[in-house]
Amino acid sequence: MSYVSQGVAELTGLPVEAFENLAWQDLMHPDDASSVQAEIDEAIINGRPFSVAYRIFHDSGELRWVRERGRAVREAGGDILYLEGMISDVTQEQNLREESEQSQLSVKAYAKQLSEVLESTSDCVFSLDRAWRFTYLNGRTLGEFPRVASALGHNILSVLPSLEDSPFWEPFQRTMDTRQAAHCEAFMEGLGHWYEAHISPSEDGITVFFRNIDDRRLAEEAVREREARHKTTLDQIPQMVWCTRADGYHDYYSRLWYDFTGMPEGSTDGEGWNDIFHPDDRERAWAKWRNSLQTGEHYEIEYRLRHRTGEYRWVLGRAWPERDAKGEIVRWHGTCTDIHDKILAQNALVESQRLQESVLEASADCIKIIRRDGTVEFINGSGLLATELGTLASLMGKPWVSLWPEAERATVQKALDCALSDNKARFSGFSPTGSGIPKWWDVVVTPIKDDQGQIARLLVVSRDITAQREAADQLKWASEHDDLTRLPNRKAFEAHLDATTSRARSADSAVALLLIDLDHFKHVNDTLGHVAGDHLLGIYAQRIRSMIGPNDFVARLGGDEFAVVLEPIDGKFSPLATGNAIVESLSGPVEFDGRFISAGASLGGAIFPRDADTASDLFKIADIALYALKEGGRGGIRMFHSHMREEAQLAASQLSLARVAVTAQAVEPHYQPKVELATGRIVGMEALLRWRHETRGLQTPDTVFEAFKDYRLAAKIGDLMQRRVFQDLRNWLDQGLSVGTISINAAPAEFLRDDFAERLFSRMAEHSIPPNLIEIEVTEHVFLNRGSDIVGRALELLNQGGVRIALDDFGTGHSSLSHLRDFPVDVVKIDKSFVDRLAQDRGARAIVSAVMGLASNLGIDVVAEGIENDLQRRLLIEDGGRLGQGYLFGRPIAADAVPAHVGLSNPRLVA
Repeated sequence: MSYVSQGVAELTGLPVEAFENLAWQDLMHPDDASSVQAEIDEAIINGRPFSVAYRIFHDSGELRWVRERGRAVREAGGDILYLEGMISDVTQEQNLREESEQSQLSVKAYAKQLSEVLESTSDCVFSLDRAWRFTYLNGRTLGEFPRVASALGHNILSVLPSLEDSPFWEPFQRTMDTRQAAHCEAFMEGLGHWYEAHISPSEDGITVFFRNIDDRRLAEEAVREREARHKTTLDQIPQMVWCTRADGYHDYYSRLWYDFTGMPEGSTDGEGWNDIFHPDDRERAWAKWRNSLQTGEHYEIEYRLRHRTGEYRWVLGRAWPERDAKGEIVRWHGTCTDIHDKILAQNALVESQRLQESVLEASADCIKIIRRDGTVEFINGSGLLATELGTLASLMGKPWVSLWPEAERATVQKALDCALSDNKARFSGFSPTGSGIPKWWDVVVTPIKDDQGQIARLLVVSRDITAQREAADQLKWASEHDDLTRLPNRKAFEAHLDATTSRARSADSAVALLLIDLDHFKHVNDTLGHVAGDHLLGIYAQRIRSMIGPNDFVARLGGDEFAVVLEPIDGKFSPLATGNAIVESLSGPVEFDGRFISAGASLGGAIFPRDADTASDLFKIADIALYALKEGGRGGIRMFHSHMREEAQLAASQLSLARVAVTAQAVEPHYQPKVELATGRIVGMEALLRWRHETRGLQTPDTVFEAFKDYRLAAKIGDLMQRRVFQDLRNWLDQGLSVGTISINAAPAEFLRDDFAERLFSRMAEHSIPPNLIEIEVTEHVFLNRGSDIVGRALELLNQGGVRIALDDFGTGHSSLSHLRDFPVDVVKIDKSFVDRLAQDRGARAIVSAVMGLASNLGIDVVAEGIENDLQRRLLIEDGGRLGQGYLFGRPIAADAVPAHVGLSNPRLVA
């Protein structure tokens, strides 16, 4: 180079004289030399200045960025004399540019990551600018509110107008105005759900994070209800109840605690009850409690507490730990029982016996003196002779209860307890003598008091009543048993059920009742006579008895009805297993007069006190379960569930309404069009049952649904419906109106008379209705009940006569394909549940497409039900659908509105 400035020396770290023998290219980074030279050459050729940035090596070895600006100096003829220019250090500028580019890449990566997070979060997220327009919505928001799919750029109130009247609007506005985050949790009336929203200010508006919290709200409400029920239950316990945390902090006392202490509610939480201990008992009670907390041992101690009257009363404190699955203590539950009177009585008791043995020995009755602890102190000579139990010395000190058979000991103990409560007790009990002679005794237990009026001992006088008892037992047995089966009768059953439920209530136990109804017993009597029926009843009684335990009870209630009362053994029993065993036992044939007969059985069961509060209610509940079983088909066992009672009441109400409708002939068919999906052209109508109540107005079929299970009511409603439909169709035909095929629904019970087809043809003939204009719709249930052969015969006759057969609710049952094979089906109707899910459920759409393909191969028409929007219509067309019905095409209308409706067209339905 011919000249370089001192600045170049500073830039490169080399002295100026070094450039006399040094080319500038020697300092350039090898990767930059060719591109720099090319850019300079291009500038010279084009006669313009050049500006290029590149890297050079500083004398220290580091790389620096420089920018060279220059031009070619030419002579008059245009030849280049030399290049002149200026080189400046742009290392810092270049580093800043690179950092900026790297920052932009980082920002883009962060934005992408943030977008992925927002799209994958379980929360719904959207952003609004200050004009309340949507600037962002994540996929979860679109799933929660499908109608906001195209909302970007639109004001939120134009998309969700109900928001302005909701509790969410105020925090939205507050965050937008104050730029302070807000939170809201409320029920959204317009959307019908509970939501939780977190509103945060953003640079140009707000961002909202929200989620549907219906499940959480339901769970919280359930917890609150459960806690309230728990507290109510504890408040009913006739003891003072308290609970603590695992660390011993007291956080609950029952109502009775505050009634006893007179302390304000909540004032004794923690160790607040320390001051109501008697000073002499305080440290002892706390030491015992601390030991239980450390060891986990049960807590039990007697101490005195200050009563609301100011006096100290003795109480018995107990506590038990509640442990989790790992055995760790999570809570303590305790009680305090007022035992003040008992302690005083024990402390004041002074034993005093006034025995007059001479009088006792002179009596012919068996006389005993029993100590307060229930042990024998004395038996007179007549008693030792009558009972043959041994000598007085061998019996003294033995518990009197132990001298009785096991079955009688509870009664004996009850009499002791009664007498110790200062009441005379009397009972009759069985106890054989020491040599085994059976004896019945009439026993009177009387308290003996000392001079202070306290019960010191008990006087027991027993008299032999064996002869009288045997005579009474024979009369009683005859009055309480059935002569034919030798089982207890209804009277004995009712008494036993009362007693059993009473015992269960006292023992906090359970009782199960099974009602048994023979399924075809009348048929046996009608075909073989009452002798055969009586023989069958006798055998069945034995079989039922053999299926139950020794403590259980079976009775014949009358006719072909039996009842079994089951009591748990060691707290366990299985009514369902016992019922199934009885059903299985009764399903076997019985030999009579050289042939085999059988009836089978249906069982309804209920459990006390789970299902009923009294014996009489238990019987009614079990009968409801039996009725529910028979409604669905005889045979087997059905245990009661709470919904059965409601179903029984609802069924009775619906049957009553149905009888009113039939009596008033209030049936009014309404018609819903069936159309070609592609054109909207009406090809037929479905006649839908409506009936008019005198005060409630027009009613739908669900108000009388139970009537369609009743063969007589179903047939009467079906007759009225068919006559009204045929009259309407006749009127339309007379007007020259073409309405296509009319579909009429038929309930399974309508086929039970076995003349459904004949009656239908007769009514069609009365009104001169061509059979090809009528379509009968049935569901799969018509094939599943008994009498499917009757149904098959009716459908074959209808098919042969030109009436079309449609299978409704296709795909919702269990045997659809076999029905298409075994019965004459012209049309299948795809259930609305599949159509509803077409747009969002690929599985549902695949099923619909498969059904259409199958029906097409079988030559069967397909009608899609419940089409409510144009998207569903178009999806059905894409999958090969041709016919459909639903609110998109029209709601059910009265007969007088049909002519005008048939004349309408709907251009928007044309594909």
